[in-house]
Amino acid sequence: MSDKVGAWPMLCSRRREQMTALCVAVSVSCLLGAVLGAAMTAERPRTDEVCLYLEAERFDDVGGWTIDAQFRQQMGSTYLLAAGTGEPVADAVTKAEMPRAGRYHLWVRCKDWDKTSPGKFQVLINDKPSATTFGEQKKGWAWISGGQFDLPKSPVTIKLRDLTGYYGRCDALILTTDASFTPPDDLAVLAAVREHILGKQPTEKLSFDFVVVGGGYGGIGAAVQAARLGVKTALIQNRPCLGGNASKEVNVGPGGACPHSVKFRETGICEEIGEARARQGLKNWSEAIDLLVKDVPNLSIFLNTEGVRAVMADKRRIAAVEAENVVTGRKHLFQAPLFADCTGDGHIAFAAGCEFRHGQESRDEYGESLAPEQPNKNTMGTSIIHHSVRMDTPQPFTPPPFAVKFSAEHFTKRKQDLSQGTWWIEYGGMVDTIKDAEEIRDELIRVIFGAFDWAKNHDPEHREKNANCKLAPVPTVGGKRESRRFFGDYILKQQDVQAATL
Repeated sequence: MSDKVGAWPMLCSRRREQMTALCVAVSVSCLLGAVLGAAMTAERPRTDEVCLYLEAERFDDVGGWTIDAQFRQQMGSTYLLAAGTGEPVADAVTKAEMPRAGRYHLWVRCKDWDKTSPGKFQVLINDKPSATTFGEQKKGWAWISGGQFDLPKSPVTIKLRDLTGYYGRCDALILTTDASFTPPDDLAVLAAVREHILGKQPTEKLSFDFVVVGGGYGGIGAAVQAARLGVKTALIQNRPCLGGNASKEVNVGPGGACPHSVKFRETGICEEIGEARARQGLKNWSEAIDLLVKDVPNLSIFLNTEGVRAVMADKRRIAAVEAENVVTGRKHLFQAPLFADCTGDGHIAFAAGCEFRHGQESRDEYGESLAPEQPNKNTMGTSIIHHSVRMDTPQPFTPPPFAVKFSAEHFTKRKQDLSQGTWWIEYGGMVDTIKDAEEIRDELIRVIFGAFDWAKNHDPEHREKNANCKLAPVPTVGGKRESRRFFGDYILKQQDVQAATL
């Protein structure tokens, strides 16, 4: 069976009502597990019908769509994103084998990400467009009906056609001959149904001396140094490149503690990366990191691989980490006596039950005079760094409806020189940087388009100078500044910094 599409040709003739009644029977529990119960069983298609499940990120050709795996913890999957900065992207295309000829009902899991419904797209099957335009129905992630298609028993061509270039998103498609089936929106139920249709992926067991989860600067330093010392090390990174916030996806330079002075040095592996970029004139930090890690003995790197849960040896020790490739779905079990969670959000440490804080402690807890009187959930925010390009001719710009409307009062505090065309936008510190991560990214996009509109069309001081400026493609991966903070052997306090005790 292909790993991009699952076909479930149902052989039994029981109707859904009968299946629900039989949910505790062995024949049903062996399919979905008795733990799913009657409610989950009722969500499945009839057993005498056909159901195909197509993961959008596994299309044969994703075209101009971007594979977005940032929010799997929140919405349950990787998805395709049409990030065209206002220009429709090229079609994503795949082929699917139809088990039999018949009338198929199309369902698409998608999201209307803004009240103005900017992310519209169509599905075409053998070049016939769906009756539904997707991305304009529901605010959250949901299955939307796409109508009916009479299809032959032969390969069919399926396309995702972006209509706007404004961040339409598609997770998966279902084609089924069961007219009464509605896919579930509940994540736990959907995961069970999805696994039943696609089949359970085998798990590859891998053994190491040291497993590092997270490929930002912390994870890179830990993994490279351990490997250099002869430790068999795995570095797991859920993105297609290393570097975290300093990667080519985010482009926040690794300033460290002393980014603005030649009198101080970061030293160590951080300095090795910086020197490699400077000496060889590399375009971005990811290239310098790749150069550093490519020849390190004892180091195995797993890109596009997300650590999803910790397998505990006991209440205090991790025995293994379950991981999954965010594109192919391939599963791994990483076994080791020692693990480091360098993911930023600390998903593995959290799953293992490690003690942590999220937000600000009260003033009294550690006697810090600058802390708030009462604890709160506020954190530092998330940023997307974007820029404009100066062209040879005037470049008109019409802001999309979702762009935030700004006035001069919003920019009274900004003193930086904007001659490089770079803007730094930060948002998200007053909401949950984990649970609300996708919403934070989307709000940053709204703000970016609004800020560019102000600078280009309304700013009385600069709009004439900006006539030839064009908004460059807006990045879609946010650089997160703060998340969970886990307890270590020592808690750094305000007093330590002021007294320079460390």
